Amino acid sequence: MSICFINNLTNSRLSLLFAGLLVSTMILMNQVCFHKLLIPREIRCALFKQAQLAYCKHDYLQSESLWRLLIWLDKQHISCEVEVWCTEIWLADSLMEHGAFAEAEPLLIEAVGISRRIGAHPSTEMSLSTWRLASLYLAQRRWKEAEAMYSQCLEIRRNAFGIGHPKVTSAVERLALVRKVQAGRATAVLRP
Repeated sequence: MSICFINNLTNSRLSLLFAGLLVSTMILMNQVCFHKLLIPREIRCALFKQAQLAYCKHDYLQSESLWRLLIWLDKQHISCEVEVWCTEIWLADSLMEHGAFAEAEPLLIEAVGISRRIGAHPSTEMSLSTWRLASLYLAQRRWKEAEAMYSQCLEIRRNAFGIGHPKVTSAVERLALVRKVQAGRATAVLRP
């Protein structure tokens, strides 16, 4: 199977799922050396959109399979850390949606690490990574870890947006809730 065929997939009316299956099959059959081949951006975007659509339709099996494939493909290329970060966030959200916290946690920890490594813009990647990891800890009732991550998130958001911004306010409120629960003054916990 030639690389030209992969490039022409985006111009045809073939199903996006077929594109994902084709790439997966080629990986399994070792017909393509992915260390030398960068998947065309159009195919990567098409697979990502298909994963998002599946997620929105609550088809977590399909969305998670596509996101795992994309993470694997992106990790083959050092220059794709931002794509890895984005895909890990989506996959972790999907896993958290149905309670697979143990699988989501390493993805979110890695996403925080990628944010730090790439010098991510604090108002986007770093803020989102720490918020998601804090939310995972909150959902698991791991109060001390949730408090630490919400504190980091608050600091990042305060520096990026300034006091009074809605994102700063939401971080303050969530941190206050975690502290109240720890002190025994609150029993209700918000959904992450």
